[in-house]
Amino acid sequence: MTESSSATAFVVGDRLPWDDESLSPDRGKGPFDAGVIFAAGSRQPCSIRKVSALGAMVQSAIAPALGDHVSIELGTGQRPGGRVAWNRDGELGVRFDDSVDVVALLNRQLTIIKQINNVKKTEYEKVYKSI
Repeated sequence: MTESSSATAFVVGDRLPWDDESLSPDRGKGPFDAGVIFAAGSRQPCSIRKVSALGAMVQSAIAPALGDHVSIELGTGQRPGGRVAWNRDGELGVRFDDSVDVVALLNRQLTIIKQINNVKKTEYEKVYKSI
């Protein structure tokens, strides 16, 4: 398994995942969780920087206009639709029409971390036994 830890932030509670600090030019570096953005009949990969039940911050090569309706496919297969709240420098904020299950997203992330740790433990045991 070659997946590395994700820098995607999960915001718990009924609030949007962006604030003045997260919109500053000194943004965190990934790797972030992969997603897909659907906008105006186009489908493009995107990186999910932050996600909450109410919205997401994504990095994307496409730049929908403020107020455009888009959908973001999350790692759990959820595909919430929403409106573009802001768009700047290859990033955008999407305010979801309906809330998403952040606990399911966190559970998926924890499962991936557990799988990575199990693989590392197995590889360590193989090397240790061969010595």
